[in-house]
Amino acid sequence: MIDDDHGVRDSTARMLRGAGYTVETAPSGEDGVTAARGNTFDVILSDMRMPGISGMDVLKRLREARVDSAFIVMTGFGTIDTAVEAMKLGAVDFVQKPFLRDELLMRVKSAADRRQLAR
Repeated sequence: MIDDDHGVRDSTARMLRGAGYTVETAPSGEDGVTAARGNTFDVILSDMRMPGISGMDVLKRLREARVDSAFIVMTGFGTIDTAVEAMKLGAVDFVQKPFLRDELLMRVKSAADRRQLAR
């Protein structure tokens, strides 16, 4: 999970761990790209707006590097155009902040299930 907001990153990671997921976090897009290139993740959650490289840039770099993970973009500033752009770049889902716990867990489960089937 990539998010520059410490509170969001930690609370979302705790929620996902509580649901049984193994979670690694990154405080920036740059750190997220580095972590993703060195590991295998079923799902990558990334905030859209971050200092340095944005979530959209993270997605572009990971696709260029052929990182084979389901990518979910999260944002508090989402628009239809942004969601469409993210999907065109290969994101599997787009989540609006603040999100409901059950909604995010459902989207992560769906993305993880699809990744497992693809493998």
